[in-house]
Amino acid sequence: MLYGQQQINGNWYLFDQYNGAMLTGFQNLTRYGQNKTVYYDKNGQMLYGQQAINGHWYLFNKYNGAMLTGFQNLADYGQDKVVYYDKNGQMLYGKQSINNHSYLFDTVSGALIDK
Repeated sequence: MLYGQQQINGNWYLFDQYNGAMLTGFQNLTRYGQNKTVYYDKNGQMLYGQQAINGHWYLFNKYNGAMLTGFQNLADYGQDKVVYYDKNGQMLYGKQSINNHSYLFDTVSGALIDK
């Protein structure tokens, strides 16, 4: 039986540290020695890059799968835009107040339009 994070056939999986059950969904890896939150799909595989999950867009680091928040330039992910992900990792749209500053994001793409 496997426990903790395991790389199998080039994909990362997470197995409960006590009972070995495969874990899916959002997982905080602090108790596994890593300071990051990642997402494992229904097959248990860690996801990377932009992902639509339950009606929201999230961004996961393309190298280590860590969920990213705050302002992000998506050029490294194949898109020419800057977007913002809130503390829960969800992309924001429309008029937003962030750190006492007003920003406008496209209501469809989430791209930063104006400060």
